[in-house]
This record gives sequence, C-alpha cells and structure tokens, in this order.
Amino acid sequence: YGRKSKGYHVVQEDMNSDISGDEPLEIKRSFPDSKVVVCEKRSLALENISNEEDFDLVLFDDLFQHRYVQTDCNILLSSYDLPFYKDFVLPAGTLREFSLNKKRADLLVITKCPNNLSIESAEVIRKKTKMNVPVFFAGLDYKSCHWVINQPKRNNVILLASIANADNFFSEGQRQFSVVEKIRLPDHYNYTEKKVKEIIGLANKLKADLVTTKKDMAKISKFELHFNDLSVGVIEVKMQILFDETKDFIKLIKEKTNHD
Repeated sequence: YGRKSKGYHVVQEDMNSDISGDEPLEIKRSFPDSKVVVCEKRSLALENISNEEDFDLVLFDDLFQHRYVQTDCNILLSSYDLPFYKDFVLPAGTLREFSLNKKRADLLVITKCPNNLSIESAEVIRKKTKMNVPVFFAGLDYKSCHWVINQPKRNNVILLASIANADNFFSEGQRQFSVVEKIRLPDHYNYTEKKVKEIIGLANKLKADLVTTKKDMAKISKFELHFNDLSVGVIEVKMQILFDETKDFIKLIKEKTNHD
C-alpha cells in the first residue's frame, strides 16, 4: 500500500520505498535472509514465487479480503483500543468487512494491549469476541533508540511518526528523551525532499536530534545525503505475546500449516 510502482517486485534492502512500499522495505531490512515481494494480485505473487524457487512457508499481509489464495491459517488481528465487536464497517468505522466474517479466522490476536493486562480483563475480552478459536493477547515491546545516521549530539529530540496510531511511539519517545517537538503525519505518508528539508530545518532551529519509527526510516533513508550532521535514531518495537503463551502461539501456527 502506498507504493508508486505496479505489479510484482522482489524487495531489496537498498530499494527505494516508492517501488517497494514502506512496510515491505522495513520487513526486508529487518529480515534480510527472507524473500519479500509485493504485488497487487496475491495469486500472481504466489505463482511467481513458486516459479522462482522452492519455499517452505509464505506469510501474507492483509489477505483476509483476498479470496483467490487458499490458506492454511488465517490470523485475525484486532486492536485492544477498538476491537472488532465495538467497531463498524467503513465509512462508519474502520472495518473492511462485516464482523460476521470472523468465522473464517483460525485464531485471533488482540493487539496493542497494555503489557500489564490482567488475566481477568483478558477473559472478559475473550468472551465478548464470541469466537470459538484460540484468542491471544499481544503487547508492544519497545527497545532503546538505535542511532542510524550519526551518533547523538544534542540533549533534545524531535519525534517523527507517520503510522496509523502513533500515541504509543510518542509516549515511549518522551520516556527515553527530552522531547521539544512531535511531528505526526498520516499513515503511509509520502515524504518529499521539500518536507524532509523542512524537518531538518526545524531540528537545526531547535537544536535537536531526530528520532523516528523504523517504518518512517525506510522512507526517509533515500534522503540521507541531506542530513549531514543531523543525528537520526530509530525506536524499534516488537510484538510480544502476553501471559507466556508465545510457544502456544507458534505451535498452533505450525500445526495449522503442517510445519515442524
């Protein structure tokens, strides 16, 4: 989503995000040994992958609305703040299809939960989903800032994010740094040279370093030559399954996909 290219592309680590899209490029850089491809037609992508090499497992993003690929395991994600049973179909809400289609899911993950979520609260949510499949709960595990361009030189930072819900990122950034400015842009924002220069100018004016998300870094890295002495860092975040159920989560997926 958001890429300017069309058709089937194999994503490379040094690829421009205009061709690959921001999230596929982020994934490729995080897992360089994995093959990452983009394609509007999922069935065509699968056919091309099959013709290119042998593979053991294909993970699709956003496949629930695409019926042309037969899957072994459908993982439905729903956020803690706005679970599907409280949401509505577009344009009234954010759902892309009616919640009754939850019946096609093999398991459900409630995402972005508080890491201190109680078992009792989780059980209440589990009952409200009215699903007869395993339900897992996931939180966000933020890491210390990793400096990608230059080492930090200033005491203050500007936080930059163009992700769907940046509240958690901004909260974590304020926990780690002295924040003088927060820049919130639309999800999948298409950075231009003009916009990047504007952000750099603000950072120099405020005498601050720049800290952003891994997804944003995948997009602004093509303008790296403009950063000069500015330090740019990334706060990485990973999903963590709560209640020590990670092994159960992986085991279930392996069973569904017939993998050892």
